[in-house]
Parts: sequence; C-alpha cells; structure tokens
Amino acid sequence: MGDAVLGGAAIGEEDVGYGPARGLSSSEVKAVAAALAPIDAAALRKRFDAEALAEAEIYPFIWDEGAETLDYLSRYYAIVRQLFADAARNDQAMIFYIS
Repeated sequence: MGDAVLGGAAIGEEDVGYGPARGLSSSEVKAVAAALAPIDAAALRKRFDAEALAEAEIYPFIWDEGAETLDYLSRYYAIVRQLFADAARNDQAMIFYIS
C-alpha cells in the first residue's frame, strides 16, 4: 500500500516538493487498487492509531487534533482509493508527486 504514496519509479531527478515525480505502470496501479479495495472508511477508522502515528513522526503531524484528523484522513483516503480504482478499471498508469 505504500505504493499509493511513495511507490513507483522516479521520473527524472528534479525535486518537485518531496523528491522527483514518481510513476506507476498500469499493472502497479491495479495492484495498489486491489490492496486499497477492501479497506473502506469503517476499516480505516478501526485501524487508526493517532498515538502511534505521532510517535512514528508520520507526516502531516496533525495526529493530536482529535476527530478532525480522522475526518480529514477519511475524506482524502476515499478520494485516493477511488482514483486508484478508476485508473485500474481504465488500465491507466499514474504519475504523481507530493508538494
């Protein structure tokens, strides 16, 4: 599932925020979509551990903000999950970066 954020191959060397843009082939996109598919919002909420995320110093460092943090995470997780599902269904590759 790490491929959903930090996976794929670097595209060039230019730093566009947190390193170079990255690319996933259509088969890699399908693998990520399959890994994300069984984890819906309810499952994500059950697995959420703000204390562990804060202790591990996981970005975006908002884990002590209570329910708003989980709402934020759930909202954007649903968007990312759907993006991968749509791309997989359409046999598409992806290029992404974090800025």
